[in-house]
Amino acid sequence: MHTDLASALRFPAYYGANLDALNDCLSDVATRTYGWSESDTGLVCVLNGYDEFLVQNRATAQSILDIYARQAAYAALFGHRMMCLVKSSDRQIYIAPVGGTPVSWNHLELQ
Repeated sequence: MHTDLASALRFPAYYGANLDALNDCLSDVATRTYGWSESDTGLVCVLNGYDEFLVQNRATAQSILDIYARQAAYAALFGHRMMCLVKSSDRQIYIAPVGGTPVSWNHLELQ
């Protein structure tokens, strides 16, 4: 997960591959220091297979969403849009509220 995010968002070589480092680097992404360009209208991070990751390490999986939500709110202070989409094939998945907001399915996917 750390390797994929670091590559996709062009984290610096010194990225520490832990949750504190993820928070720090996503803070830089929120201010567009790296990870996306001035011409981009927003940044969407898609987490494929999240249900499998959640089963392996629930605390870390939840923390990642909380970190992303915090940094997306920070990005909004600068007029930048960041969103994280979670893809899961498990219709029974439970994700605790993220940043105080309940997590729900896209109703179009439940059909």
